[in-house]
Amino acid sequence: MGFYPETLDELMSSRRSIRQYKNKPVPGELVLELLEAARMSPSASNSQPWLFKVITDDYIKNCVAKSLYNQLFAATAPIQIICCADVRNYLDDGIAGARELERSGAADSQVVEVVIARNKQQRDLAESDNSLYENYSLRIAVNVAVAVNNIQLAAHNRGLGSCWPNALGDKQISQIFGWNRDIYPVAVLAIGYPAENPEPRSRKSIEEIVI
Repeated sequence: MGFYPETLDELMSSRRSIRQYKNKPVPGELVLELLEAARMSPSASNSQPWLFKVITDDYIKNCVAKSLYNQLFAATAPIQIICCADVRNYLDDGIAGARELERSGAADSQVVEVVIARNKQQRDLAESDNSLYENYSLRIAVNVAVAVNNIQLAAHNRGLGSCWPNALGDKQISQIFGWNRDIYPVAVLAIGYPAENPEPRSRKSIEEIVI
């Protein structure tokens, strides 16, 4: 259904942030394929600490766009995917994932015990201190960002355009859906069929990014 670039390198180099979309719905089967791409993302200790909310309702999309500091182009996309950190389940799932790594021989038992002890300690501290809980949410968000990248590449591979708006009001988004602190919004993706073909943007040289 998409153009399917021949190589991953081509896919990465040809992707653009799209802010103008055709008035054309995204089929449900494609949305499921994007979520499958997110589901297959790697994560620390295979904890998979992510939750996703797919939005198609125009009113809700507009509310979400306003929470992006009025980046209203996001409301014109046929769908939005809100990518969140599953904070409460992260530590428990991380412990289970560490045990799985030990059973498979992928991690030494001593390393696994260190990971488990650290996770339990951090969970106890976070439960008693709201600021630590918020800080931990930000750390978990790194895992979600990997899934966001998978969604964007999968969308591009299917002829869809996407944009990850830079500014996000996580508390405003949580209020829209009545989420508590256990669900931490990390990113909103606006996704649809492109109505523009932006030129490539500049990239830093290898020399600039290697230290």
